[in-house]
This record gives sequence, C-alpha cells and structure tokens, in this order.
Amino acid sequence: MGNDTNSGFEKLNDTNHGPWKQLMKALLVRKDLWDVVSGVETLPSGSPNTKAVRTFRKRQAQAGAEIILHVEPSQLPFIDNDDPKEVWDTLASMHQARGMATRLTVRRQF
Repeated sequence: MGNDTNSGFEKLNDTNHGPWKQLMKALLVRKDLWDVVSGVETLPSGSPNTKAVRTFRKRQAQAGAEIILHVEPSQLPFIDNDDPKEVWDTLASMHQARGMATRLTVRRQF
C-alpha cells in the first residue's frame, strides 16, 4: 500500500476508492486543478497555439499527472487516456462497479 509522502494519503488500490476519491479531490482543489478534472473548465475555442489553449492543455497534463502519481501500479492499465476527466470518470465507474459486485456477492452468501 503506497503512501505519497507529499500528499499524505494512500494511493488508489482495489479497495480504497471512496476515501481516495475524497482526498484526491481535495488535493486537486488545493492545486487549482479540480475544474479541469470535473469538467467545469473545458478546452477554450481557438487554435492550438493560443495562450488560452496552451494553458488549458498544460493544466490538463498537470491534473493527469497528479492522478497517475496517486494510483498504485495495479491501476495503471485502466488509465489509457490523456484527458484527466476521462481518467477520473473511468476509475470511478470501474471501482463503483467492483463495489456493487462485492456487495451483491456478500448478499448472496447470506
């Protein structure tokens, strides 16, 4: 179970998505990157060379890097997109599905 000494919380693994999600969101908010991940901030119109587009792309890359640096290697195969919003949504969907499957399995046992 990895712990990022800079953030002080456990990296995402197969069992800790709920608390990780809250702590990761707080980290992204603190670094002013949450709007990129949540989809509030979107790609501005204009050519790729405009300052606004370059700034947005840089913020996207920073947000994506923060997410990648806060997951265990076992989670990396699920991160196949450069868009941090897509990565965030994919991880959420995958872990929510696992959580539901686990709850159904436990219910069937009783």
